Amino acid sequence: SAGDWSLRQTGPAFMAGWNQFFYAPIDARRMALIRIGFALLILIYMAILYPDLSTWYGPQGLYSADADAETAIPQQWSVLRWLPTEPAEAEVWLHRIFWVHIACTLMLLFGFLSRINSVIVYVLLVSWQWRNPLILDGEDSVFRLVGFFLILMPSGRAWSIDRWIFSRSKDA
Repeated sequence: SAGDWSLRQTGPAFMAGWNQFFYAPIDARRMALIRIGFALLILIYMAILYPDLSTWYGPQGLYSADADAETAIPQQWSVLRWLPTEPAEAEVWLHRIFWVHIACTLMLLFGFLSRINSVIVYVLLVSWQWRNPLILDGEDSVFRLVGFFLILMPSGRAWSIDRWIFSRSKDA
């Protein structure tokens, strides 16, 4: 009933809930599951992009480097904007960056240097997305958010090569 609610009862209950939500220990396997799921989704995302990589991101693609330079705003940074201006060389670097992204995503999937690779995967993901904002949709925003939060998570504490290395060094 409405008479049972009082500030004296609600305040401590709210604070207990707050502390439970923000400060209670969480099973590391949850964060590992997020890391693995995110990495798998990024691999699928990149596999879908690869056949049309030059079309979407190439210097002479549908959204050319010149058009990107004219419309880019400073908050939408991208590593891909540092590509060489000569088309053949830019194309080679585009594919190199793509495969670096795949390699770092695979290392993230297996939990090798999880924190470092989550930063690299996030930076490259944002770089792809801001290089051609014409093909963005809702999933891209979710990927950016999850990627950013993954940087802050101790996602390498379970089901990872990081954990295996840590436990072996602890035993030695």
